[in-house]
Amino acid sequence: MINFDSNAGHLVESAAELPDLPPSINELFMDCETTSGSPHEDSLNPWHNCGIAGIAITWDEMPASYYLPPEPWAYRYVSDALLRSARWVNHNVKYDAHVIRNHARYASGDQIAYNHDIEYVDTVVGAKIVDSDRGFSVGYGLDALSEAWLKQDIGKYEE
Repeated sequence: MINFDSNAGHLVESAAELPDLPPSINELFMDCETTSGSPHEDSLNPWHNCGIAGIAITWDEMPASYYLPPEPWAYRYVSDALLRSARWVNHNVKYDAHVIRNHARYASGDQIAYNHDIEYVDTVVGAKIVDSDRGFSVGYGLDALSEAWLKQDIGKYEE
């Protein structure tokens, strides 16, 4: 496992490094990073040229977050987390939900098990409701919202 400077973020390299999931999760915070696999194509459409490059995950009051590679053991972990969760909180959750359903496969070829009762909480939609005058000229990206609302520059985390 590779630990980031703050020791709150961890790049997981094997299933043995994963923390145990609690029996139930109230709020799952999970984000997929996607790739087309080509420098000439984007991965903006979850049905076309879009695969998983990695998945960031944490939940409830968990003090750390974990970044998982696109491996069958990681997909099983994500599947277990989804099945235990009441809510999935994410910035543009619909996109990531489609990516998970369309492209994350176990080694056996089965899709990630999915909790059809899960509540989706989309922070980009919430931001548009709270500040509909922002428009796309200023933006609803996490970096722009963090700077405007929290006075925090999160640009350093892009790398």
